[in-house]
Amino acid sequence: MKVTKRLVALLICCIMVFSMMTVSMAGAAESDIPHHKIGILGFRDTGGFTDYTMNFLNLLGPAINTEFMFVGGDTRDETINVGKVQDMITAGCDGIIMLYDLGVVGIADVCAAAGVYLGGARAAMESALPMLVNNPFFVGTVQEGPSDDSLVARKIADRIVAEGVKEAGLALFPPFAYPEQTRYAALIREMLSEEHPEITLVDDEVLMFQNLPETYLAQHPDIELIVSIADDYVYPTLLSAGRKDIKVINKGFLPSHLDSMNEGVIIMDMTTAVESILYPLILMVDKMNGYSFDDAPAQPETVGSNLIYIENPEDCKYFIENTLMGEEGMLTEIDESKCLLSVDEMKSYFKTFNPDATYQGLCDLLAGMTMEAYKAR
Repeated sequence: MKVTKRLVALLICCIMVFSMMTVSMAGAAESDIPHHKIGILGFRDTGGFTDYTMNFLNLLGPAINTEFMFVGGDTRDETINVGKVQDMITAGCDGIIMLYDLGVVGIADVCAAAGVYLGGARAAMESALPMLVNNPFFVGTVQEGPSDDSLVARKIADRIVAEGVKEAGLALFPPFAYPEQTRYAALIREMLSEEHPEITLVDDEVLMFQNLPETYLAQHPDIELIVSIADDYVYPTLLSAGRKDIKVINKGFLPSHLDSMNEGVIIMDMTTAVESILYPLILMVDKMNGYSFDDAPAQPETVGSNLIYIENPEDCKYFIENTLMGEEGMLTEIDESKCLLSVDEMKSYFKTFNPDATYQGLCDLLAGMTMEAYKAR
C-alpha cells in the first residue's frame, strides 16, 4: 500500500514538473524571438496612408519584437531612394518594405549585398519582378487592388455612367511607379467607348506626385467628373479653385473627405486596408526567424488585394469612426479594436508563432479585406 502511494506521489510530481517545463519552454520560445528593425520607404514623410501604416505597425511591433523606421523617398530620382535604403541599413534595419516601386532593382541589389530582406506593399513591382524572383532576400509584394484589373475598371466605369455626365477625365501616377493605374485607365476608356460612346473622356493627366494643375480646369471647361486614380491629388485643386460643380471618384481616402461627400463632390473613395502590409511583413519576419510556409510558391510573387469602396457619407462616417484610417497623424495611443483583426489574431498568420499557419491562409486574409469585413467584426 505504501509502495503504491509512493508511486502515485512520484507520478504526480513528474506530471507537475513536466507541466512546468512545458509552460516554461513555451514562454521561452516566444521570448527568445530575435529583435528586428524594419525600414519602411514611402513616397512622402507624413500624412494619409503614411500615418495609417506607421500607426498600425507601431501597434503590432511589440508583439512580434520588431521596431519600424519610416523614411520618405523621392518620386523622381531612384538613386536617392537607393541611398536612403543604404542609410536605413546603416541604421540597423534588417528588412525593408517599399510602398512604391522607384529604384527597386538597385535597392534589391543593395539589400542582397547586406543580407537584408526586401518586400513591397501597395507596389506591384511588375517590370522589376523578373529581376527580383531569384534574389534570395526578396520576399514578394502586394499591390494596391486585385490582380484582375478589370474589376476596378468596371467599378469606376459603372459609377461614371451612373452619374450621367457627358465629359470626364482620368488622372493617374506614372507607370514606372504604379503600372496598374495605366491599365485601369486603358480599360475604363475601352469600356466607355464601346458601351457609352456618348461620354467623352479627355486625355489622361499623368501626375508626378503633385496636385492636379489648375491649368487642367481651364483646358477642359466642360468637364463634369474627374477620376483620380492617383490618390488624393485632384480634390485639393478643385477645393482651392472653388469647383464644387466637378465630381470626383478618388483612389485614396482621408477623414476630411466626409464633408465633400456630404456635398456630393467626392462621390466614391477607393482604398486598400492598411492591414494589407501584413503580407510582406509576415513573410519577412518569418524569414528572419528561420521560418517559411510549407505551401509557399517556388518564387516570390506579386499578389493582389481588395479595394475598399466608400460610396456614400454613411460608409465614410463608419470608416472614420471604426478603422485606423479614420484618424490622421501619428497616434500615441492606438485602438486595437479598430483593426480588422486583434494583435493575437494577426500573430496566428505568422509561421513564427503558429506552426499551422499557411501561405494560402495569408492570401485568403488579403482577399477578405473589404468594407463588409470591417462591418462584420
